[in-house]
Amino acid sequence: MKKSFIIVTDATCDIPQTIEANDFYIIPMEYFIDSDIYTYGKKDSLSNSEFYALLRNGKIAKTSQISPKNGEDFIRQFIVEGYDVLNISFSSGLSATANNMEIACKNLQAEFPERKIYSIDSKNTTNGLGMLCLEAIKLRNEGKTIDEVFERLNYLVPKQNIYFTVDDLMHLYRGGRLPKAAAVAGTIMKIKPILYITPDGKLRNIEKVMSKKLCYRKMAEIVKYQSNELTTYFTIANADNREEAEKLAQKVSEVTGITEYYITELSPIIGTHTGQGALTLGFFGKDNIDIKSAE
Repeated sequence: MKKSFIIVTDATCDIPQTIEANDFYIIPMEYFIDSDIYTYGKKDSLSNSEFYALLRNGKIAKTSQISPKNGEDFIRQFIVEGYDVLNISFSSGLSATANNMEIACKNLQAEFPERKIYSIDSKNTTNGLGMLCLEAIKLRNEGKTIDEVFERLNYLVPKQNIYFTVDDLMHLYRGGRLPKAAAVAGTIMKIKPILYITPDGKLRNIEKVMSKKLCYRKMAEIVKYQSNELTTYFTIANADNREEAEKLAQKVSEVTGITEYYITELSPIIGTHTGQGALTLGFFGKDNIDIKSAE
């Protein structure tokens, strides 16, 4: 059945594989390992497990953003078929992709004034971005118009809460998120950091704990503190560590009483910066708050 509009996002979006949605598309994104170029989102690319195996073996990956031209080319195919388009982008606080997609949508809107072409800066990524896409799909399936979905998603952007923890602190150092001395010392002491996406869409280290068990407990308590009537479920994305994701999910359910959740895979585009073993916990709740850095 033809939908009233197309929903588009980018390859930083992690969404449950069990979700089937017509007219929902993910723009592929490139990453680099040594001199090799891979495109996440294409069928012939590396699987997530293959990608993380390379990271475990010492390979270093780098990513690139979506250019305005690439965004235009991807969306144009739907516009010429007569569709309106709602784009939901990776946080502008972490990449130029959101700004580039905004440019692409404005260019297309000028070229096709009869169509509605909207772009949203999610201020988020991975399963946080995925939750916005899930909401857009649900609302469209309920018969909501593109204007109604656009308004609802803009309301939900500041209601997103997403928290991270990683196994490899050196990935945070290489990404400019942690000083080298702190990364080395933390690795020796086996520190587990807790990070979050700030209200303006940037990554910040907010707490350091000494064990996974304590880390999962603190993350669960954050969900309990920040939850409200919007917190009907939560999501966890894992960087090739499903077993640990299940442990975190069980702890969150135990502390909060929320039993509905999704576990997704963390894409190579984000995994490049977090390393193998990362977990991200996302949920809708109270307005995201600006938390002081732990540095």
